[in-house]
Amino acid sequence: MNNNSIIIATKKTNDTKHCFHFSFRKSIKWNNLGEIHINLWKLKDVQNKNEEMYSLDLGIKFFNFDNAIDSILLFVPYNINKNDIVDLGCKLQIKAMVDTLFNDTFELQTEDTKSRLRFFKSANSDIALYQIPSDNIKKIDFDSSGSLFQIKVDCKLPSSPKSRNLYVRMRLNIKGVDNKRKLRVQEELSNDFIQAVFSKSELYDIRVNDFRNVSEDVYEKIFFNLKYEPLKFQKAHMFFMTNIKDNVYNCDSSNMDVRMLEYDKWNSYISIDKKSSMLAYHWRTPRDNNPRNSYEVFFRVVSGNWNFGKFSYYALFVILLSAWGSLLIELLDFIDFSRKIILKLVILICLTVIFFVLWKLKAKKS
Repeated sequence: MNNNSIIIATKKTNDTKHCFHFSFRKSIKWNNLGEIHINLWKLKDVQNKNEEMYSLDLGIKFFNFDNAIDSILLFVPYNINKNDIVDLGCKLQIKAMVDTLFNDTFELQTEDTKSRLRFFKSANSDIALYQIPSDNIKKIDFDSSGSLFQIKVDCKLPSSPKSRNLYVRMRLNIKGVDNKRKLRVQEELSNDFIQAVFSKSELYDIRVNDFRNVSEDVYEKIFFNLKYEPLKFQKAHMFFMTNIKDNVYNCDSSNMDVRMLEYDKWNSYISIDKKSSMLAYHWRTPRDNNPRNSYEVFFRVVSGNWNFGKFSYYALFVILLSAWGSLLIELLDFIDFSRKIILKLVILICLTVIFFVLWKLKAKKS
């Protein structure tokens, strides 16, 4: 079975106190409920303008964090190295960047530059932003398609914090042909002869904690061997940033909004080519208080793609068809009427058989 879902799980802190020769477990509150933010960036490759670069940003907000989470386990259906997953907390140290990311107005409540925690507060929310040290991110080797990472959460909020909502954010750089094929499925625009030459269609199916779309060995490794618990989502947001020339189609357009991307506000967060305008497409879960076990967004992107090989193939087909038609007309001028009827009948039968065979082959594929 192919792995097609991102899995986010957490493990409870093993907080034990010792007293002489005895030990007892301290009772701690474990709130395994959070909010996820997914940002998928489709950017032009600086070195190869004909290729796309993909970056997948994952943000997790833990509600009422009470120092009870030991670590986060992250499974992604892409084969990536440890160097391809980086912490983004270091890019969110200033108020302006936090305002842009959350589309809100925050106030920085701490000036401790040595701490890996930054406390921000707005009229609608408050967060304790955590910078993940590089040594806290470890890749776990196991025999399955995809990559498994353990992120140690060793920060401790003070007893009287300015926020109990811990926020972590990381980026996955998706490289290589195989990983891109797992991220999006390219299909031919067979319903439009001309459009297929100048455009391409891509299907994106982003899933989080959809256990039906992971193999048994991944499920067993996470929940039975490593003993993690899946994160539940109070809210979920998905953003897709792409060129303004791309056309994005969603199955449920009522759940999607779009806006222009402001380059000047994102310069310190990600490198964007200013020569082309970009749009940010946004999906969110319905406004209710029901926790969710999984989250999924499916959409299609039709973008410009000049295909010289396909254009040459179609042009050659038209030229050959025209040449055969001209040759057939000239041939019919040199034979008598009865032979013309027989020749036309043979050609009609051959074309009917060819059409029937092609129709059967297409029916089997569908």
